[in-house]
Amino acid sequence: MGSSAENITKKTVSVTVSENREKFVKRYGNILDFLELDVQVDAISSLVQFYDPDLRCFIFKDFQLAPTLEEFEQILGYPLEKGKPYCYPGKYPRVQKIANVLKVNDIKKLEDMIQNRKGTCGFPRNLIEEKARCLAENGDWVAFRDVLALIIYGTILFPSAQELIDFAAIDAFLAYRDNGENPTYTVLADVYYTLNYCYEKKGKRILCCLPALYVWLVTHIFKNGCKRSCPIKDFMMCDERCGTFPNVPLMGTKSVINYNPVLALRQLGHPHRGEPAKEALTTFVIYDMDAEIVETRRVQQAWNDIVKVEGRDIGKRSCEANTSYPLWLRERVQKKVKLPFHHLVSNVE
Repeated sequence: MGSSAENITKKTVSVTVSENREKFVKRYGNILDFLELDVQVDAISSLVQFYDPDLRCFIFKDFQLAPTLEEFEQILGYPLEKGKPYCYPGKYPRVQKIANVLKVNDIKKLEDMIQNRKGTCGFPRNLIEEKARCLAENGDWVAFRDVLALIIYGTILFPSAQELIDFAAIDAFLAYRDNGENPTYTVLADVYYTLNYCYEKKGKRILCCLPALYVWLVTHIFKNGCKRSCPIKDFMMCDERCGTFPNVPLMGTKSVINYNPVLALRQLGHPHRGEPAKEALTTFVIYDMDAEIVETRRVQQAWNDIVKVEGRDIGKRSCEANTSYPLWLRERVQKKVKLPFHHLVSNVE
């Protein structure tokens, strides 16, 4: 794994988490496991060669794979039925709220530690890590668990290219801690946004929650007959679309981007009945949420009207596909897969 995870206070974590792990997991899901995960960057590098930015999926000769909310729910450990999706509020939290988490009394001193690196604002990672060490040494385990979670949010779930725990990650953390806003949607949105961005920019650095993407990939490598490819969980239903959108719009820390659940039917163990409807694959992206306030609010409102599809409505479990589906897929592979990534390992963190 890259330095972001390796440099987190592992000694502090190993000493203290043995007593606090159960409480941490109950509060913050499975994210602590990411500290110990050895992400094979070569595997990620190989995977992204097959990303189709228009379909929002990885496309191969005989099948395609698309990370889904239901899969990331299991990986991250944040139940989708608990808490609404994180929504960027249009501004980042006041320093006072951050000081309360860090147990810092001198607000002015904390404000002076804010750094702006190439347009990204936040706190140096080592500052937050040092605060976690101090809390552990003082035995303030409740505050320590919060700060440890903040570190993981800022370095693994929502990493910054500038070695900062930036305000976007801090806001997502506080939204979950204080309001129960689920970060699963946000993590998946940032994964799709990053893949699209890297494709468009021809090999730019992949900056998203790589451990979640890696776990997702590994679960699809190990198959069990004609059961669903991903052994995380058998899903009885999944989100199909939201509001007036023909698919699912996801709000991340950087943008809003759609994904297409219709393309995940086969990997969830259900047959493709034919070529997907073009409407269900309609692309939607907002690169600057501050500049597209009306559209951003439309996405937020759409999540009040979620349309779910149950297994019985999409057919019995099967690895089969209608004849028109593989024909469509092969044609898509020939036309769209361009493999723009050449030397990706150095760009993965």
